[in-house]
Amino acid sequence: MLDEFEANMTRRGSADTARRVVRQVAKYARECGHVSPWDATPATVSTWLDLVSSRAPTTYSYRTALRTFYRWGFGAGYVHADPTEHVGGRMRRLLAGPAWESAIQDFRRYLYAAGRLQSTVQDRTESITRLGRKVGVGDPWEVTPDELVRWFSEHRWQRETARRERQAIRDFYGWAVKAGRVTTSPADMLAPIRAKAPSPRPAPEPVVYDALRAAEPREHLMVTLSAELGLRRAEVAQLHTRDVEGEPGAWWLWVRGKGDKTRRVPLSDPLAAELLDRPRGYVFPGQYNGHLSPRYVGQLVSRLLPSGVTMHALRHRFATRAYSADRDVFTLQQLLGQASPATTQRYVFVPEDNLRRMASAALVS
Repeated sequence: MLDEFEANMTRRGSADTARRVVRQVAKYARECGHVSPWDATPATVSTWLDLVSSRAPTTYSYRTALRTFYRWGFGAGYVHADPTEHVGGRMRRLLAGPAWESAIQDFRRYLYAAGRLQSTVQDRTESITRLGRKVGVGDPWEVTPDELVRWFSEHRWQRETARRERQAIRDFYGWAVKAGRVTTSPADMLAPIRAKAPSPRPAPEPVVYDALRAAEPREHLMVTLSAELGLRRAEVAQLHTRDVEGEPGAWWLWVRGKGDKTRRVPLSDPLAAELLDRPRGYVFPGQYNGHLSPRYVGQLVSRLLPSGVTMHALRHRFATRAYSADRDVFTLQQLLGQASPATTQRYVFVPEDNLRRMASAALVS
């Protein structure tokens, strides 16, 4: 967890500052008395700050470090309420105004209760936070359909980004209708956005090999799981040693995918042995109880890849090579854990030689 927090801070500013803040948060984590920092209460934080130092500058420095950490945790969806909110008698700056903030917290709880993945919860709540900050209406229940249309018209998002933002807003107001916050959803006015035409982007083989050569053992395993099995970053993050079953020559891996759906994928003997050789528990454990976050796994792998190539391109690489084996899109759909063959099509790159060979079969002699 602290690794992910430090990486986030380093991207946003000084590496030295990030290291100092992480050291301060780590000291708090050791001494606060909780197994997980997400169990902390305002009383815990206030009491610890009173004990840590009697010198005001030091107390201020630790208070600022903890506020930074918990604001990040709140935004990332790790904690539903910020325990540093009222520490020192000063209320933290709300991200989208009090009414929006309260609604977003309730929406976040609803998503977790519905079993949504942490990454989905974070994406949805970040989208609504952006809307609340920029739409110009202080209360989410007073937003009109015209204001949502105007909000969308002011952006020139890529098509997939626009689809994601629209879905987040529809989910938010759909929940609001169910919860009795509004009688009708203003998001019903937002026109559907057609999916982009398939554009597979498989990672080139030299890129995969270079990443494996440069990777440390942990990151090497992450790259292998994505490139050889087509696992998403969230699926890699939450792998557990108990997910491996079978025997030599017939190993299987249980994968927990989107919507908490599980699937079973074949596992090679070397990869099974590597997973079983890990200590019992999560294959990629976090700083505290639990596993690394999907976002951090994606960051670790992306550092090994050139600009413009993401961890998801490794999944495209798997799909393309697996499909070329026997052109069975339905089996590939199962291996990828996707809802429809149409989605699977978006992952498979068809080489030009295949197109030329098929077209030449129809030539008139």
